Amino acid sequence: MVINFLQKYFLNSVNFCKPNYVLNVVKTLAGTPENNDTDLRNRPEATSYNPRNIFTARLYATKHFLLLILSSMKNTPTLYDWVGGNETLENLTKVFYEKVLHDDLLEPVFKNMSAVHTKHVAHFIAEVFGGPPLYTQGDDGSHGKMVAHHVGKLLSEEQRKRWIALLLQSVDELQLADDPEFRSALVAYLEWGSRIAVINSKLTDNPLQQDAPMPKWGWGVPGGPYIPEE
Repeated sequence: MVINFLQKYFLNSVNFCKPNYVLNVVKTLAGTPENNDTDLRNRPEATSYNPRNIFTARLYATKHFLLLILSSMKNTPTLYDWVGGNETLENLTKVFYEKVLHDDLLEPVFKNMSAVHTKHVAHFIAEVFGGPPLYTQGDDGSHGKMVAHHVGKLLSEEQRKRWIALLLQSVDELQLADDPEFRSALVAYLEWGSRIAVINSKLTDNPLQQDAPMPKWGWGVPGGPYIPEE
């Protein structure tokens, strides 16, 4: 019964539990050990328990998995939270577009942008990075509307690279989060988004419907920010 309970409760609700691990723990403590590294009777902390006592097995297995869950769960921040939220992103796009308007290569592309464009871009990035729906609700924007800004602009690869270079220069000037994990996620998004923008700029019609879902961007392979161990 305890095996079925733990299997149903842990394996179905906690995706980081290894398959059959909970079963091996209970079987080991109940006196039916598996010949693998989950034989907890060989661990020092298990020596005070009688592996034949199913009641003890239940208590120990429950305690073991509660500790496993608590130690395995990470309160990983979103990219939005890690970078500093909306105020930071608005400041970033403000500084960035000031550079853009003084750049010979990019100024022709952005010279007619609206007065609220910098905030709209900040809100778009915020939402993509896991923040509140500032763009889709606050600005009445959508992924399709953002893509529409690029359609027919005939952007070049040189312009794309300059756009990324100026944005990263702005990030460094403002001393935003510079840990390897965040920079990796940021650059990955900029590379992806800017290349999509160049592709869409060669089109004459918007490839997205106005109700197309917003893209979502996370930490990727690193899985979270760099936090040194104390």
